Amino acid sequence: MARIRDPEKFEEKQKQILDTSVKMFASKGFDGVSVRDICKELVMPLSSLYNYYGSKERIYREIWIYHISILFDRLDEKTLYAPNTSEYDKDVFPVLKEIVMIYFSFAEEYKTFYSLLLSHTYAPISSEAASIAAAYYDKQYFFLENLFVHMADAHGNLYMKEKYLAVSFLAVINSWIGLWILNKATLSANDAGIIVKQFMHGIFS
Repeated sequence: MARIRDPEKFEEKQKQILDTSVKMFASKGFDGVSVRDICKELVMPLSSLYNYYGSKERIYREIWIYHISILFDRLDEKTLYAPNTSEYDKDVFPVLKEIVMIYFSFAEEYKTFYSLLLSHTYAPISSEAASIAAAYYDKQYFFLENLFVHMADAHGNLYMKEKYLAVSFLAVINSWIGLWILNKATLSANDAGIIVKQFMHGIFS
């Protein structure tokens, strides 16, 4: 008789594998970790791990899917732009600040994953890990570019610059979070406000 799988226990074990793996990938890199290494850390037979994930690449991809879906749930929920060009504090500024705060909060909650995310900034583009991560970087750029497209409808000087704004804004956010990971910065609302004002000074000056 076939063994009936408990869905809750199965998902719990999957989560345990991802949590352990992300720490190892963040510490040693994708190429520095093998499936056997993960099994050894989990005290799990190799055959058992393959029941949950068929390969190291699959584990890595699921790490990205899991975390980025959380980030985008938060972004989609709170980052709608409603033009109010007559009031600085109620127009572009609060939306961009909210985005920074979402990233800050996400980084604090998932610091290990964010370290892994930032490690791809200058990773060789031909690597397997980079090819997996690239799609999720692109998704972030597309989200931000689309937001700046809406802002450009109200602020004509942003028109045709949306892609550049998306890339540079995410770079600013990631640079600051990178400093925080190195214990050289904080992730406060005040920090977010200053970062956004400096960014806006550049795009509106």
